[in-house]
Amino acid sequence: MVGAEDLKDLPRELQLDAMRHWFFEHYEDPAERTPYESREGGYIWIYGGPHDAREVLQEEFADVVPSDVIEELVDELEGECYEWAPREQPGDYEDFYLEEFRTVDHHSSFIEGISQIEALMKSGYDKAVEDMYLRMLYAAVVTLMETYLGGAFVSALKGNAKALRRYVESTPEYKKESLPLATIFEAMDGLEQRVLRHLADVLWHNLAKVRLMYKDCFAVEFPECAGIFAAILKRHDIVHRNGKDKDGNSVDIEVEDLKTLISDVKDLVEAVQAGMAEFEPPF
Repeated sequence: MVGAEDLKDLPRELQLDAMRHWFFEHYEDPAERTPYESREGGYIWIYGGPHDAREVLQEEFADVVPSDVIEELVDELEGECYEWAPREQPGDYEDFYLEEFRTVDHHSSFIEGISQIEALMKSGYDKAVEDMYLRMLYAAVVTLMETYLGGAFVSALKGNAKALRRYVESTPEYKKESLPLATIFEAMDGLEQRVLRHLADVLWHNLAKVRLMYKDCFAVEFPECAGIFAAILKRHDIVHRNGKDKDGNSVDIEVEDLKTLISDVKDLVEAVQAGMAEFEPPF
């Protein structure tokens, strides 16, 4: 994108396009990821905001773009939304991820979390909210799994030069890069931090990708995961569609479904835990 100073001499339509592009790089409809609680009066602005389109556009472009051009874009944006949230940026969760995941006993945390879910299953709850209750527990099991997979991987990689090398050599994104020989020492100095930042963006419930990462980096084989793959799709509908699939059908979770998922996820985590304990880099 052109810089703000470069907009002065551009035609009106290009000015609008450039400002629009800048705006959506930095702001989003709060419905995208900002928590909403009707009892609290609406959105809970945990990521910052709310932001006013007119204010942020004038602050960024008032000195280089005519006010009527800014107002035209403001009218367009306010037709979509009156209050805006900051858009997620790379590294938003990096500090927590990289520091917290290194220090936690991920296996113990997983076992504790599963035990709590099993206790909640046995506790009394109002049958009127059973559907929602079981969906929440079902989604929580998948979250515990992905938290363990991400945490165990990052913790094992941190400070392990041999594992770091295996990861870099097996990751498609790094295979495509060319590196001038004169910069090789600079690249090596920052390699681990770069890899950890890359890992902060991995979706650890994407088992098709994550199982290859574990195999390539730590020689760990995942067990059969067909049931978990199906559960992840259900979890997506529970979390992102309020318990409805793409056709609008209700995602029903029975107690037996929850028990089966817990068993499958336990088997996966125990297999990974055992495999990581036996890993010895071959170089």
